[in-house]
Amino acid sequence: MACPHGWHQQTPQGRLETRHPEGTGCYHRGDVCGDALRGSALQAVEQQVVADSLVRQVGECTDVMKVQPDWGAIMALCDEVNNVGENPPVLEAMVRALRKELQKDVKQMPRCVIHGLTLAGALVKNCRMPLHREIAGEKFMAQIVKLVTKHSERRGRDAMEVAEPSAQ
Repeated sequence: MACPHGWHQQTPQGRLETRHPEGTGCYHRGDVCGDALRGSALQAVEQQVVADSLVRQVGECTDVMKVQPDWGAIMALCDEVNNVGENPPVLEAMVRALRKELQKDVKQMPRCVIHGLTLAGALVKNCRMPLHREIAGEKFMAQIVKLVTKHSERRGRDAMEVAEPSAQ
């Protein structure tokens, strides 16, 4: 990483030579200017904030207390994912949260799984290629295959039952 403000130059031996005025607050860690390190740390924090926001939105979209999918929240999440752009760590965290929702027990929390599948479908239909790459990843597709094979013997109303068992 080079010094962003040009106060350091690399010597023929590969070390950084300081040429900046005193009192500027620039410091070194190894051969890297501290200002450049601060920039990368700030970028990592910003990525984590965006990832946490997307994970929280996935939780809201798949909330077990919702009887019907919240299409406003789903479309807001799609817009947010499209705004993230090409940022694999952020998209990976969001897809991991969706995968965890699909791993929940269908008999205990069927709404979470149905809402998760609805959300996955909406994301694929409304988001760009970077998300498609994450969804088509090995772990997510393995979870979908596991979900389908586990419940492949269910037919008719039993296959799509989302109502809570009646207390009789």
